[in-house]
Amino acid sequence: KGEGDYGDLIAGIKWAADNRGSIINLSLGGDEPSSGLRDSLKYAYDKGIVIVAAAGNDASSVLYPAAYDNYCLAVAATDYEDKRTDWSNFGSQVDVAAPGLRIVCAVPTWYWGPGSFPYAFGNGTSLSTPQVAGLAALLKAIKPWLSVSQIMDIIRYSADDINSGSNPGRDDYIGYGRINMEKAL
Repeated sequence: KGEGDYGDLIAGIKWAADNRGSIINLSLGGDEPSSGLRDSLKYAYDKGIVIVAAAGNDASSVLYPAAYDNYCLAVAATDYEDKRTDWSNFGSQVDVAAPGLRIVCAVPTWYWGPGSFPYAFGNGTSLSTPQVAGLAALLKAIKPWLSVSQIMDIIRYSADDINSGSNPGRDDYIGYGRINMEKAL
């Protein structure tokens, strides 16, 4: 229901790291830093897991865990015109962006009521993040010898700088740009 605590998140990250996970998608975020959360990200990163996290949706600073830039890719959102959404969070931690406006997604049936169609349009960096995690999974699948930092760099450096007219190069709004799966692969 959109709520949780860092303790459960930390336990989940450690469980994935200890059970041969290879990619972790974190479509969530919190306002407060946590040394335990940072340590769990480092633990997973050191075990060879690519971590991808949502930047957040309130046009402010990047949320945690995405703000822990050393251990994960922070993802901003773009719209259907290939522009950054005005609500996507920003900061030096943003690595890349992916579509995050009006994305068809599965929703629990309790959300709309019994017998409802289990899909809806959603908005948010939580919908952008799985696209980047999926790209990381494809890279890991076709080139399993790549390190976490190499996969992260491929995703960053193959991105399209879609806002080069106003913010050329890496910037705090979409990082290196909107992911480009074809170029990355």
